[in-house]
Amino acid sequence: MAEDLKLRRYKPSTCDNYLRCARAFVAYHRKPPQQMGLDEVRAFLLYLAEQRKIAEATQHQYVAALKFLYATTLGRPEVAVAIPWPKVPQKLPPVLSGTEVEALLNAIGSVKHRTIVLTAYGAGLRIDEVCSLRVEDIDSKRKLIHVRNGKHGRDRYVMLSAPVLTALRIHWRAERPAGPELFPGRMQGSVISTLGRAPKRLGADIGVTTVLHTWSRGLSFHPHLHCIVTGGGLSLDGSRWIEGRRGYLFPVQVLGKLFRGELLAALRQAYDAGELDLTGGAAALENPAAFAALLDALYRKTWVVMAACHATTTLEVARTRILAARDAGQRAVGGDAHREGSSREPSPRHIVKVDWCTLLVALTGIDPSICPRCGQAAMARRPLPSCVDASSAAPPDTS
Repeated sequence: MAEDLKLRRYKPSTCDNYLRCARAFVAYHRKPPQQMGLDEVRAFLLYLAEQRKIAEATQHQYVAALKFLYATTLGRPEVAVAIPWPKVPQKLPPVLSGTEVEALLNAIGSVKHRTIVLTAYGAGLRIDEVCSLRVEDIDSKRKLIHVRNGKHGRDRYVMLSAPVLTALRIHWRAERPAGPELFPGRMQGSVISTLGRAPKRLGADIGVTTVLHTWSRGLSFHPHLHCIVTGGGLSLDGSRWIEGRRGYLFPVQVLGKLFRGELLAALRQAYDAGELDLTGGAAALENPAAFAALLDALYRKTWVVMAACHATTTLEVARTRILAARDAGQRAVGGDAHREGSSREPSPRHIVKVDWCTLLVALTGIDPSICPRCGQAAMARRPLPSCVDASSAAPPDTS
């Protein structure tokens, strides 16, 4: 289905939505779509309408995705034709007065977000059209905004009013976007990478290494991530190294708010797609009102990101946890020899240093010293550009 969507040049957002709806359909019945027909489609759509109580417009999207799945991918147009389109009511949008619009804009503290809302309202743009604007799309001489790849992939021009132009200029002076996007956001990378590129924070591309751990120190099942983040980064033009602040890289409060928004948004998307297993004690969350109340409570909590400054050291394992040793540097690690709840570190004489490079080759067959592209040449080593302290040097002006 993904290939069929790409061959017909559907927009990436449309591809993602169609695939999400198809996955939800398969997850609901727990069998491949080739084994299902119109009865299963009707049962799924009734579930969405009666139990999930989705809006008519959302149901319209599910119907469009299922019609594409059966008519194009599975080659069963008779099923696609029989799937009914929902009746979507045509409602007049509420029109705010000038005083209400002014109060709404004044309530937005961020200059960037206030400019986004004002541009969408003043130029009649969709939110994705505003977020996709580039600096070159603003024609201040002719008072026009060039909207690229709008609905149905069409370009168009819209009028640029004086208040919107003034707001855009204030935003430009305050934010100074590093790239071509007028409103760069989190879509360009992870939360940490986005913070690193922000001129207010560092204005550089930082390096992040993420390691997935599936077990705790006591060898109980505990999936979690460890991230190693550089204490600075390369300037956005790649000409020099920018050192981070002493003591910390980013404020913990800012990290907590950004991670909270990202994780809860992903949770909401998984719920809408029917990808959550809400059984047992979580069965009450099948009610959309209950799930919305849970999200609201989580948004109101203060999230704390564990961000500590540590120097990397050689991997060490206590001798008492090594059950067996085999060739090629492989080690079989057993349970923790210490009592439950004990925080005592093993003494130095009980420590075995493990060559992580040899261990990685033995377990995965990947040699980090060999270039991953050609598979033959050794990885190139070269010094980083000269170091520049972030407190004494501003990020480069790439405008």
